[in-house]
Amino acid sequence: MNQYEPYWADVTFCPPLTEEILVFSKPPVRNFLIVTFTFSWGMWGVALLCPGSYLDLPGLPFFLLGSFGPMIGAAVMRRWRPARPEAGPAVRGSLRCTVSPLVLAVCLGAAGSVISSLATWTTGSAGISLHAGRAGVYAYLGSPLLFFVATLVMGPLSEEPGWRGYLQPHLREHMSPLRMSLAFGPLWALWHLPLFFIDGTYQNSLGVLSTGGLTFLISTTALTVAVAFAYEQLGGLPAAICVHFMSNLLPVVLGLASSAALAWDAVGKILLALVLLRSWHRIRQRQPMTAVAGAAAH
Repeated sequence: MNQYEPYWADVTFCPPLTEEILVFSKPPVRNFLIVTFTFSWGMWGVALLCPGSYLDLPGLPFFLLGSFGPMIGAAVMRRWRPARPEAGPAVRGSLRCTVSPLVLAVCLGAAGSVISSLATWTTGSAGISLHAGRAGVYAYLGSPLLFFVATLVMGPLSEEPGWRGYLQPHLREHMSPLRMSLAFGPLWALWHLPLFFIDGTYQNSLGVLSTGGLTFLISTTALTVAVAFAYEQLGGLPAAICVHFMSNLLPVVLGLASSAALAWDAVGKILLALVLLRSWHRIRQRQPMTAVAGAAAH
């Protein structure tokens, strides 16, 4: 794709799925996904077979381990290919702003919940419920501290070293931000599939074949843009972790559980993704990207 073309041009004029199939079939990407999905789905499958909620023994350790699938996949691939140099963002810090990059990353992660809160308040729909938020926080083993630690570890810390630290450089070596997000976003949502069947999880409360499940798919795909943008433009893994953490934290704390709130959260993430894709395109015009992950092996 020419750097001066509109950021949607690569989708309009390239054969659908052709490039994605080629990229995802490359051994570094394919093998990482095989290890990640096999480990996570295997652990969550055991947790599913255990009686009771995912917070009960003996299923809890397997549930926790499952969230580390992307990190395990990245570790296995780096061990498997020890000569491969560490891949990272190509233009980290190229976004010029006076705000701390990590503060901006926190704002990106909070955007969906903020827009959802404002939209539900404006339209009179069911929105913020601090009572429900407090109940959600204390529901996790009865401790707010454990809730915050678990929200940070299970997702941001357990996933981002794999998804962003390993997989994204390989995808961005061959794909634009938009194509990468459209290809990887649904895959990221699919990785969560077993959680829809484990009693007590957030995904289980949505339902897999429901408007809640569809909203989850859309939100996750749109969130991919924000997390990927933070990784490349704001400060690597710490910035990506901040976006992911705030995106997981605020809906629970604010009690944004109604269908209207979830729908507006998805709308907010979509609007944010469009703004970030446009900003990403302008950054690429100012500083041509010869290779996003030049160190990544073909």
